Amino acid sequence: MGSLRISSPQATKKRAYWCQYTGTPFFVCPKQFSEWNLGTNFTPLTLDEMKAQEPEVFDRVAGGDGEGKNNLTSGAESGILSIMSSQIENKYTSVGVPSDIYRHGRPLDNRQQALLERLPEYNSRVVVGKDDVSMNDLSALTAKTGDEFAMFTRGAERLVVRGNDERVDINTMSAAELSAQGYKWSGHTHPGGSDIDLLSSDGDKAVLRAFNQDISVIYNSIGDYQTFDKKGRRD
Repeated sequence: MGSLRISSPQATKKRAYWCQYTGTPFFVCPKQFSEWNLGTNFTPLTLDEMKAQEPEVFDRVAGGDGEGKNNLTSGAESGILSIMSSQIENKYTSVGVPSDIYRHGRPLDNRQQALLERLPEYNSRVVVGKDDVSMNDLSALTAKTGDEFAMFTRGAERLVVRGNDERVDINTMSAAELSAQGYKWSGHTHPGGSDIDLLSSDGDKAVLRAFNQDISVIYNSIGDYQTFDKKGRRD
């Protein structure tokens, strides 16, 4: 997750935060904030901002006094955590989303899980229909496993190859062979959730040249992507 942002140095006091996922304000102390590993999913609010945005929730979490006191009772604190638990849990009901798999441990969807079961180890390969897998699916598999995956397309079929956490076993020779068979390099994944993970390596550029393609794409573990050309330039 991102770095912890709190609006008070006093770890024993409750502060107001706006949850970007649920669209709801909450009171929570920095210690609980850290334990929940919420990171940049929450942004700090002043008491006035919280009261203005949602006065009913403000009054409820403030213990009903309407003044937004920081010294909440243990009962109110328990209620806050219950509200947070249910709303955050409900927000993550979707499955198969790379960012939620990577950041929150959410599961693959049934189709993605079935594909992964056909790719159990390094250099496993499977051919599926063109409509049965996308690069976003491979991003989800990378989020789940920490491994790279590559996809090659020929007509109505796609070849998917599993790598490890550093590479896929496709070199310039095997790339030229796939190209001769009519495959195009649709793209591949790099584990990680930052823009740095979208940078093409020298090996990526060499394989692209072996396919005699002008462009391909790299996805990371959260569904972000970046195209690159034979010289590594990005759009």
